[in-house]
Amino acid sequence: MNMLLVDDEVHALEGLRDALDWDGLGISSVFTANNIRQAKEVFENESVDIMICDIEMPEGSGLELLAWVKEFHPRVETIILTCHAEFTYAKRAIQLGGLEYLLKPVPYDELSEAVGKAKDLLLDKQVRESHHKNSELWEKNKPLVMERFWHDVLHGSIPPESRALEEAAASRNIVLPDSEQYVPVLVGLQREVDGGSAEHKLKEAAASYVSERFVEVFSVAHDAKSLVIINPLQRDVPYDPESLRSACKGFIAYCRETCDWDLSCYVGQAGPMTDLHESFERLKQGMKSNVAMLNKVFMPGETAASNRTVQLPDGRLWKVMLQEGKTQLLLQDSESFLHRLVDEKALDSDMLHRFYHHFLEALYLSLNEKGIHAEELYRDKTSVDITARSTSSLEDMKRWLRHVTEKAETYLNVEQKPEMVIERIKTHIRNHLDKELTRNDIAQHVFLNPDYISRLFRKKTGLSLTEYTAQLRVEIAKDLLQKTDMSVQSIAARVGYTNFSYFSKMFKQATDMNPVDYRRSHADPQNRRSD
Repeated sequence: MNMLLVDDEVHALEGLRDALDWDGLGISSVFTANNIRQAKEVFENESVDIMICDIEMPEGSGLELLAWVKEFHPRVETIILTCHAEFTYAKRAIQLGGLEYLLKPVPYDELSEAVGKAKDLLLDKQVRESHHKNSELWEKNKPLVMERFWHDVLHGSIPPESRALEEAAASRNIVLPDSEQYVPVLVGLQREVDGGSAEHKLKEAAASYVSERFVEVFSVAHDAKSLVIINPLQRDVPYDPESLRSACKGFIAYCRETCDWDLSCYVGQAGPMTDLHESFERLKQGMKSNVAMLNKVFMPGETAASNRTVQLPDGRLWKVMLQEGKTQLLLQDSESFLHRLVDEKALDSDMLHRFYHHFLEALYLSLNEKGIHAEELYRDKTSVDITARSTSSLEDMKRWLRHVTEKAETYLNVEQKPEMVIERIKTHIRNHLDKELTRNDIAQHVFLNPDYISRLFRKKTGLSLTEYTAQLRVEIAKDLLQKTDMSVQSIAARVGYTNFSYFSKMFKQATDMNPVDYRRSHADPQNRRSD
């Protein structure tokens, strides 16, 4: 399947393109576009199956593109990204056939889940449209069809009614187990797996361990880092929850020993097939809430955190610590608060999101008051990736805290170490003399406010940025005139002057000689040439 990513922010687009395990998600080609026009060109030249699109774009909104796709490419599944939780946006996106509506920053596991859902829908359409019922093809597709059926049961794609479920099974030539009760177990991977597809490896581990201990189970991939094991209970064998807990503990130990993974199991209530969708939704919420506890088994009614309101620390104190360079004290204070929440069973996904936004506000205020552009400071790929995962778990949040505070510390110390900034500015100017340099370009490079760097540079060098740049251009031009046989016009272009006459004028103002006369009087005899 082919994927199209549409976002006007280049850094966000690149981060999204490089972040997900596209091969593991079954995506063979990933195309990108910065606006509606480019997106339409991709549709004209390539086959697109799934589109991830930002709503806010300067040359036309993502909703406009979604409407166009619905009209001309109705088979494409679309995932919408936005920075605003606007109900009208979400409603319109759903009306236009959007599959998912996700808020930025989107954790990559949620985005993987959305892509997997889109892929599953497309595959299901393909299965339904194929209408192949011969024995050989059925045996070949049986595992896929079985998994798709149970996937649809869990996600509510098939109405949770006995007749609808039986008809859906019959239409796919599936014989249901002779069971009245089913127990779903959601298995969630909690630590990143390097190399290969985590989804594939997790299914293999489940098949290897579970098949030896249960008469008949069904494994259904939920997303790239989790799957659901559906356990049909035998009619003549009493259900023993503690036996299942023990089996889950054994599976966790097996995965830790064979794959060095951290994962937890979330066990649902035993009930009829009609209850599986509702039970699965509760299990997903339980997994989402568990951001701190590793390698645990949660039986029905057991939760990782209690749902209660917690008072966040005073963000003003964090702001003062940052501005005074007390980053280690800040990290100790913020991480101690998080660990206290864990001890009190008060840290869940919602609390982690609240903490993230609270800390981010203090961080941005501290940076902005120092004239530092926080948005620019954290636009690099590493920062984008760490931020996207920050609310996934306690460890991810601690990693984000250390990253953003240590990076901020460097730039908050500008007043104590201005020479570092001045040297970076000079280096940037020297490396880009052949281009048109603006104050905003230079400010963006050092993540500082343009007015601030102008004042700082003049204070420390006695020159404005423009004066220093012009002076440097003349010095390098003089050196090239003396030591090379480059033409004067080439030298002018090399130091950033596209207008030769203007270059000659500026050079003469600085040296009292035009470039040709300067070369005649100063050039190395071996490099002497006539211009």
